[in-house]
Amino acid sequence: MIKKILLIGSGVLVGVVVLGLLVAYLMINSAVKIAIEKGATQSLKVRTQLARASVAPFAGDVSLTDLRIANPEGFTAPEIFTLQNISVRVSYRQLFGQPVKIASISIKDPRLVIEQAGGKFNFMELTDNLKSDKPAPVPTDSKPPTRVIIESIDLSGASVTFLPGIPGLDKPIQLSLPPVSLQNIGNADGNQTGEEIGRVVAEMIQVLAQKAAESEQLPPEIRQLLQLDLQKMTTELQHRVQKEVDKLKDKAAREIEKRPRRPVRRKEKDRKKTNPLSKVSI
Repeated sequence: MIKKILLIGSGVLVGVVVLGLLVAYLMINSAVKIAIEKGATQSLKVRTQLARASVAPFAGDVSLTDLRIANPEGFTAPEIFTLQNISVRVSYRQLFGQPVKIASISIKDPRLVIEQAGGKFNFMELTDNLKSDKPAPVPTDSKPPTRVIIESIDLSGASVTFLPGIPGLDKPIQLSLPPVSLQNIGNADGNQTGEEIGRVVAEMIQVLAQKAAESEQLPPEIRQLLQLDLQKMTTELQHRVQKEVDKLKDKAAREIEKRPRRPVRRKEKDRKKTNPLSKVSI
């Protein structure tokens, strides 16, 4: 009888432990999903949706499925950028740090849609959103968005689609791009400040648009338009990075000023005043 009770008790205990681990696992997945959606939405000022996040804490892997970045207002396509499969290499300890330090990100089949409305490309509108104060399309809290430091991002199977409405284009053009890599995201300035998730997305869009602009499959006038706007985009992104770094430096300087200064010991003062060497005359 006692043996039976012990077996039942052991089974209940195992069940509780398994249930607790399952709840913790689901909470971690939900926290990562919310952080990505909120961070990108808050920075880019467009709705960002992630279908699923799956964290394998002991393996150091995070799998993200179907990340969708909505097109800015005034453009026809529902999304400007979609990423089907994202594999992230990050330790569990660093996953919830600030900034989050990520070893590598591998992205398969990213899809970029480029169009123009009112003489302005949609990716330029998205870049302008990064520096604007307009509200995000969904409510977000007042906490600053998550910042990340990424050693490398590898994109494979990328495609860029150009929609009619761009001068000289009367039908869609879809380009397939070779693999693309980005290095040292968020720490290129040596300050380890990290970057907002939205700005990382903007950098990926910029790189893919730049590669597409080099394709001879595009009419020369479209390539020229793209190059001009991409140069402007690069300048604006660099200016934003420097501005953020300067703000962080000022904040650090203010924090140092607030720290209480170490009082000088009275004995040290007296010793300096009565230093016999100061009285020696030659």
